[in-house]
Amino acid sequence: MISRRDALLGALAVSIADGLLSKAMAAQDWPNTYVKLLVGGAPGSVPDSLARLAVDALSARLGQSFVVENRAGAGGIVAMQGVATAAPDGYTIGLATISQLVFNEYLFAKLPYDPARDLKPISTLATSASVLAAHPSLQVSRLADLVALSKRDPGKLLLGIPANGSPPHIAALLLLKTTGLSASVVPFKTGPDSLTAALRGDIQLLIDGPALLAPQIDSKALSAIVATGHERFGSLSAVPTIAEAGFPDATAESWLGIVAPAGLPDPVADKLSRECSALLGNDAYVQKLKHLSFAPKSTTPSEFRDLIASERARWSPVLQTAGLKLG
Repeated sequence: MISRRDALLGALAVSIADGLLSKAMAAQDWPNTYVKLLVGGAPGSVPDSLARLAVDALSARLGQSFVVENRAGAGGIVAMQGVATAAPDGYTIGLATISQLVFNEYLFAKLPYDPARDLKPISTLATSASVLAAHPSLQVSRLADLVALSKRDPGKLLLGIPANGSPPHIAALLLLKTTGLSASVVPFKTGPDSLTAALRGDIQLLIDGPALLAPQIDSKALSAIVATGHERFGSLSAVPTIAEAGFPDATAESWLGIVAPAGLPDPVADKLSRECSALLGNDAYVQKLKHLSFAPKSTTPSEFRDLIASERARWSPVLQTAGLKLG
């Protein structure tokens, strides 16, 4: 005779098996309608450029439309809150930067989302860094000359950043502190806004991603001074790294990756992560990334989670020392 305990355990086992099977089937069926990718940058911004490459490639692979939905502003908070509060079914995901998953915890007293609790890391897509560029009227091409020029009239030079708390902003703080460059930081709402100001000569310096700046540097509308990454960018191979300019401690790179609502079932998360990784086998996609000066990079969900933890450890003292608060 089967005891009540054995019956209950048997029913529990069946329930668990049914649940696992249901999740596996959901992953196999996903996606069966379009997927929204929320991006915390404006059209034409660095995150937006990567997002549009990724959705085109994912759409082609999976036979379903992936569409970008721009929710710019507030350091990407609006976009990440949209992901955190979405149904955890894989049909609303987000493109997160290092700002939204690491920096914002130090920049905002009360975030409406908890990066560790409310968001599920899926995979990184790419890494990048920033470029410091100058208006040609400054007539400088070397960082040492720019630093010397800035010290003649401290704080007079205006350094534009795409947004408060953005990766270029944090890179700029580290660069100013490490090199002795004297400039007043001017935040804009978006990268294109800061670029327009730099081209007009309203600001003398600008720091942002090479995807935005490379065309202007190639056309001589702006002069590249230095890149903050470990290596030179393919599209800006003549621009020295910050280490080559004599300041290795000012090296700063960032990454961008896919996140989902925290409750997304693991089978769906793993499938999406594998699809992101598979994009690196698409030569056309990879070449487009490199053309925009992104370095392709994919991770498993657990690897992405570990990366976020290590970045928190690295940047915590920098941000705490800076004392920068945005809200």
